[in-house]
Amino acid sequence: MFKSKKKWLIAPLFFLGVGLGTAFEPNEVKADVQTPSSSTYTEASSSGASSGQNSASSSAATDTQSSATSASQSKSSVASTDSSSAASDSQSSVASASQSSSSAASASQGSKSASSASASSSSASNASQGSASQGSSSAASAGSANSSSASLASAAASAASSASASSASSSSSSTSSSNASASSASAAKATQSALAASSAAATSGSSVDVSTASDFNTAMANSAVSEINVQADFVDDVSGADRQTYAYRPNLVINGNGHTIDFRKHWYEQDATATQNESLTINDLTMYGYSYWGPVTIMGVNPNSGYDHSVTFNNVTYTGAQLMYGRTTKVYIKGKTTVNSVKSYTSPFDNSTQLAQPGDGSQQNFEVSYMEVEAGATYTGTTYSGTAVQVHNGGSFIVDKGATVDLQRTSATGANEDGFNALIYTSGSVEFKEGSKVTLNKNKLEEDNFSPIYIDNGANLTVDKDAVVNIDGAAGNTPVRITGSGTVNLNEGSSMTINQTGDTFGTNGVINITGTGVFYVASGSTLAVNVTDTGAASINVIKTTGSSQLSFAQDATAKLTVNGGTGIAHVLNIGNNSKINIYMPKSILFSIDGNTNSASSIFDVTGSGTLTAQYVKINPDNGKSPFGPYKSVSYTLKNDGSTSATATVQGLTEASETSGKDLADDFATDTSLEFVTAADNFVTVDPVTDETTTLTGKTGADGYVTITGLDGIPDGTLTANSYDSTKYLVQADDNGNWSYKLPDGVKLTPNTSFKVVSSDAFIVKTATVVVNDAETPKQASSAADSSKKTGSAADATDSQAAVTNSAASAAASYASEAAAIAKSQASNATIQSLASDAQKQASLASDAKVAAGKSSSAAAAAASTAASAASEASSAAAAVASDDALASSAAAAYDSYAAEANAASAVNDSAGYATASTAAASAASQMNNSLSDAQTTAKVAASDAAVASNAVSAAVEAQSEATTQAAAASAASSQALEDLNKIKAAVNSDANGASSSASEANIASTATSSYASAANSSASEAGSYASQASSSASDAAGQASTADQHASTAASAASEYPNDSGIQSYASAAASDASEADSNASMAHVPLLPVRLLPVMPVTKPRQPIVPMP
Repeated sequence: MFKSKKKWLIAPLFFLGVGLGTAFEPNEVKADVQTPSSSTYTEASSSGASSGQNSASSSAATDTQSSATSASQSKSSVASTDSSSAASDSQSSVASASQSSSSAASASQGSKSASSASASSSSASNASQGSASQGSSSAASAGSANSSSASLASAAASAASSASASSASSSSSSTSSSNASASSASAAKATQSALAASSAAATSGSSVDVSTASDFNTAMANSAVSEINVQADFVDDVSGADRQTYAYRPNLVINGNGHTIDFRKHWYEQDATATQNESLTINDLTMYGYSYWGPVTIMGVNPNSGYDHSVTFNNVTYTGAQLMYGRTTKVYIKGKTTVNSVKSYTSPFDNSTQLAQPGDGSQQNFEVSYMEVEAGATYTGTTYSGTAVQVHNGGSFIVDKGATVDLQRTSATGANEDGFNALIYTSGSVEFKEGSKVTLNKNKLEEDNFSPIYIDNGANLTVDKDAVVNIDGAAGNTPVRITGSGTVNLNEGSSMTINQTGDTFGTNGVINITGTGVFYVASGSTLAVNVTDTGAASINVIKTTGSSQLSFAQDATAKLTVNGGTGIAHVLNIGNNSKINIYMPKSILFSIDGNTNSASSIFDVTGSGTLTAQYVKINPDNGKSPFGPYKSVSYTLKNDGSTSATATVQGLTEASETSGKDLADDFATDTSLEFVTAADNFVTVDPVTDETTTLTGKTGADGYVTITGLDGIPDGTLTANSYDSTKYLVQADDNGNWSYKLPDGVKLTPNTSFKVVSSDAFIVKTATVVVNDAETPKQASSAADSSKKTGSAADATDSQAAVTNSAASAAASYASEAAAIAKSQASNATIQSLASDAQKQASLASDAKVAAGKSSSAAAAAASTAASAASEASSAAAAVASDDALASSAAAAYDSYAAEANAASAVNDSAGYATASTAAASAASQMNNSLSDAQTTAKVAASDAAVASNAVSAAVEAQSEATTQAAAASAASSQALEDLNKIKAAVNSDANGASSSASEANIASTATSSYASAANSSASEAGSYASQASSSASDAAGQASTADQHASTAASAASEYPNDSGIQSYASAAASDASEADSNASMAHVPLLPVRLLPVMPVTKPRQPIVPMP
């Protein structure tokens, strides 16, 4: 039975004055058994004037409390109280009575003196509280109220009442009344001070700075405060109840800022409900305290689903009793956190010795429902005689990736609180995650039946990949204890090393497995147990009872050895129906070296057990060569060995099977027995593409190889062994080289998979092969070539377009100049025709320019399309290669996990099988998805290659068209230039002719002028004849004829020089004058009346001088 632990059981206080009565305070009990739905605290029954009455009554009271608290969440032992406990209670009561007269504060604290309350208590005083009453409390504790003036007033009133009662037991009523009045006044003053502190601390909103215990106490009572910043070192010496129920808030953070608080007896606690989330975080704080509840905790009931109660310790150092009690609460460790659960400590403030409750050093570091040491954190924990980590309610203890845990117990004396006598105890699960490191009992504590790891019924320990567990055992220890159906799993790549110095507890062994417990050493993991210095004691390395099981999976390594000693030594003490399973191991060694006891043997069997090994060779210590290989061996273990009569062996030959059976007869005398893998078989396949026609690779020497998953492959004809029904295609040579030429018509499909299977000495290995895509890179290369071609064609098209543009510009210029000249030569039909043709050629060149521009755009678009297609094809090829690589990696992972699943199944590791099978299925899915992606992407690359090829055609066509347009534009430009040159030549020719004609025109003009003058003169004369009757008409007619001749001559000149305005004017004047002469001549034939003759006036039409043509 365990020791009952009562919390602040206070002697009845007798009130004087108003009347006589009995008052008691709730008895808070730290229970080992809890019912989450019940209240945390129960009231302890109290009778008589002292809590330490006779042994019988005290024991009865304790039994009542134990019964109540087993259905509550409070913390106590279920053991009965013996006479010494009763005596201790009596002493506590006496101490309480003798110390209660110091002050109101001391009265309210029971056994604590005034000096104790002010951080100077003696070890004896604390011990009396810890071992018997576990400290004292005021009536204020019953109301759980300390955050208002009412609660402080209540505390003051309680203090006054306590002082009054204390006085009654030691002095007269008048004196006690006086003391009570003084105490009441003192308490009232304390209340005012506390209220003032509360007002000051709460003024800054959700975050407050605290520098004193009063500040801290006030902040904890203020629900509006979510962050408390400790700004100084202090002792929590605020008077009042030990237990302080702090105000609820969802998240509270206490930042220690590197400071130190000695909480002494005080502990702050919040009872979260099932539907409340609550978290508390303590950062960078050094703490001391002797309350076994821990300085700050969350209790309450188990939260409902979706709710959480948690406390986080980040860079915290604690020295005292238990750091935290919270059987319904989770704990998280961050940073570098150190917890020292001690029997007593020296306060750094006054060097006083404080005895940790309950006085025997039996406290844990943590009692919680879940605990996690977060990634990269370091948790160092020591206890005096308690369990470091105790996980309740089926909860878990998790050490995250890369975290470090170092736990040890320092004393072999004193009682472990709950009797587990361990460093890590769980009724749930413990997991040391990847890369974590756990060190237990490195100080090699010698303590009977002490277990660094205790896995209780139904619980399990899992050590993940690359995690390292080091355990030191010492005399009397049972380093690893697995009870009931508990399990230990050393997962792939993990290791556990146990160095046992001295004998173990009784015959428990270093690893003790009871009931249906199981210890699995999974694929690639390592277990090493080394026992030394046992002297004359009997020793077992591993002991199993009932139907327990020890299993070693594929590539596992185990070395279980006893070195020296004169006592009886056994490596494996096998209980009835226990099983040892070995499957394709790297090396499993059972060894006794240097032990001189003739009764020592590898096996010691109670009843009968079974050792089964698959795919092994066996190395005995009798000097014989290794036996095997064997597909399977099974030995029935009895007494100190086995017998060939019950052995079952499957070997390559009948002779090897017989020798395998005979090995059993030597088990009783063998001092070592090693199981290694039957063969280091493997199979590899050289890279395969869709163009491969011959498959090649490596396997074990003379191994057999076949292929599955490929259509068209015929059945094999070779047999590996009589236990293997598979027909193999080829056999490897002595160096393990193998090859297989694919039959005609068998074509490998890119981005698919198939399997190559090898068998050597019963060991079957499978390689899943991915057919890499050789076509897609070609498609990408084709697209890249097409892109280059389209780019070249686009450049050429641009060049031709530039030529066309230049020719069109020149043609336009020529046409423009021709038009300008033609404008001044409007009557020159030749020039007009040439100018019109030049304009036509310019138009043709312009059309060619437009067409060339379109060709250039088309070529550029084709080049862009090809470049984009080539880029996408290149990316697609890279993606296909990546997918194939991922598929190959996933295929390798699948092969590995599938092998692990087979190994786990072979050793009845259902959990390992489930894990490996799930991983294998996931890897297969990843492989298939990658291949599917590769197939889809390969189609994209092929499409891109086609697009790029089409773009080449378009670009080449555009280039050809641009070339044609450039030629047309050049021809048009040449023709326009030719037209312009002809126009210029014509104009130049006209200019030369005009110069000669100008000279002739001057002569003609002069002659015409003379003719015109003569005509005028003849006209005048004809007029004169006409006016003179005496003149003959014939003379007039002659003159008129002369005038007509002159006019005719002038007209001829005018016809010769149609553009000479001067000649035209003279010819016109001559014609006019000739006409006048004709008229006058006519008049000469008509009889005339005598008239007055008027003088004949010459024609006055202006004469313009002849201007030579330019």
